[in-house]
Amino acid sequence: MNIYEYLPDSNKYECLEFASKYDRSLDKFGLGVRLGGNWTPIPAKIDDSVGRPGDFPSAFGQIPVLSLRAWTLLEPLIGESVEALPLKCPGRNLFALNVLAVVDCLDQEKCEFKYYSSGKIMRVAKFAFRNDPTEKHHMFSIPETSGDVFISDQFRKLVEQENLKGLQFKLVRT
Repeated sequence: MNIYEYLPDSNKYECLEFASKYDRSLDKFGLGVRLGGNWTPIPAKIDDSVGRPGDFPSAFGQIPVLSLRAWTLLEPLIGESVEALPLKCPGRNLFALNVLAVVDCLDQEKCEFKYYSSGKIMRVAKFAFRNDPTEKHHMFSIPETSGDVFISDQFRKLVEQENLKGLQFKLVRT
């Protein structure tokens, strides 16, 4: 079982900027709660001075954003684990993915964590999983760090097979 961290390639591909007054709308992403019933598309714009066009623009955070083409191809694989919410972006059909599959799967005794001074987990430095979360979810997050998003090997293979651009694959478990 290969598990990868979802990482947009912001060095080579375009980035997305949200209008600052709407940033609070993104705070509930990745907590496993549906937002679609109250969703109003957030205004955003592409900063193409950073890189070339791709299917996974970086949103300078851990909110997955993808093109209509990428969503159409990936929805059969990840549709039950995420909620695709449209963004209001001139000239582009983009979706922010609210990850609904929050999976309690870390073997905390074998993981290595970095902590804030408050004692709260900042990030996982070394991952260890109790089971294979990719058996049920090809995109998921973990409760310890709601901002981290993970993808399966099947997700990675589909992205490569379909020549989707703008995503890096950081292997966190083999």
